[in-house]
Amino acid sequence: PFYMSPEQVLSKRIGIDHRTDVFSLGVALWETLALQRPFEGDTSQQVLEKIMMEDPPDPQKIRSRCPRDLSVICMKMIEKDPSHRFQSMTGLRADLHRFLSNEPIRAKPPTYVQRCVKWTRRHPVITTSGTVSILLLALAGNFFLQARAAEATAEKKTAALERVTDSFGALLNTADPVAARGEDLDTENLLNRASASILEELEGQPVAQAKLLRRISSIHYRRGDYLESVALSRQCLDILNSTSEVSPFDLYNTHELLALGYLQLQDLEEARRHLEIAAKGYETMSGADGILAMNVRANLAGLSQKAGDLISTEQEMISVLTGIREQLGPEHPRTLTALGNLASHYLVRCKYKQAEVNTREAIAGYSKTLGADHPNALSFRMNLSSILLRQARWQEAHPIIALGLLDSNRVWGPDHPITISFLFNR
Repeated sequence: PFYMSPEQVLSKRIGIDHRTDVFSLGVALWETLALQRPFEGDTSQQVLEKIMMEDPPDPQKIRSRCPRDLSVICMKMIEKDPSHRFQSMTGLRADLHRFLSNEPIRAKPPTYVQRCVKWTRRHPVITTSGTVSILLLALAGNFFLQARAAEATAEKKTAALERVTDSFGALLNTADPVAARGEDLDTENLLNRASASILEELEGQPVAQAKLLRRISSIHYRRGDYLESVALSRQCLDILNSTSEVSPFDLYNTHELLALGYLQLQDLEEARRHLEIAAKGYETMSGADGILAMNVRANLAGLSQKAGDLISTEQEMISVLTGIREQLGPEHPRTLTALGNLASHYLVRCKYKQAEVNTREAIAGYSKTLGADHPNALSFRMNLSSILLRQARWQEAHPIIALGLLDSNRVWGPDHPITISFLFNR
């Protein structure tokens, strides 16, 4: 729950849009600058209450070398009110470019009355979000390099900062897809270069390296690049296991992300091993009924389903759905995901009526909150077409497949697993 926005905590029926991603990215940037999380707590409930009620301090007050303008940008990203944040990823990216170019930024401290710029509620921001994430990584790398070089001679410090500028600046010059250093770079190449730069420029900062690599691994996972995601997660885990400074959450969260990658690659043994580590860790942190632990329990139930244990799988999925719904509400994204997962289980067991009811409810919930072309909503739309096809309801299924294929191709591209699944059903 550490990266949830206030509107996600409230499970609002409306008002959750791309600005919730701005908030989550701001939390990641704050954490990287301050070397601690902005919203801490012993339980998930405590963390959610702090997200709603407390404002974290300015990162510059915790880390004096944090540049003032970068701190202002970060604090604007994690405003409680979405209308006070950056209104688009494009606006955020522009201000980050201004900071890197030593130009005046447009973000102002909270006392300034922000101009609210409207943005379309749903925009294919996957590649833009990826670029903004890389911008944040670049800024964080630049910041840590400054701290590490503070005791070096002025000449060495200048050379080190120039290396960071050269490394990231070329990658951040233009929008996606970018042309950098005379080469055409797609998002995958850009992410790979960012990973290599993090390892090189943040040498000696294992916690920072691990946090940023895990962030890139997550982006790869969302894009369907599961091999890349697994490789980076394993690298991140190796780094975390090599230092005594690691936080339990970072460690277990990396195990969970690695397990999800293995699950997509059908390596069920490795997926189960890492999920069990994450489950025990989360239970130690916040109890077996904590949101994080229940999410892992749901994934473990999915593994049991693949092993043929259908009855216990259904019982566990219903238990997880009930617990998450009670804590977060019926339209929270985590609740909707659990609902959709249960529907997928019903589909496997040929319980088409229950599967259809749950899937339609999950799709409706996502359409109200995060949009019909959110990756989970698209996945459930694809599942709905499968449910209808299994019952020979061709006329109902084909429009869903046609529209889903257009949306998935527009948002994710032709090679994403969701797009391919729609093509398979067509």
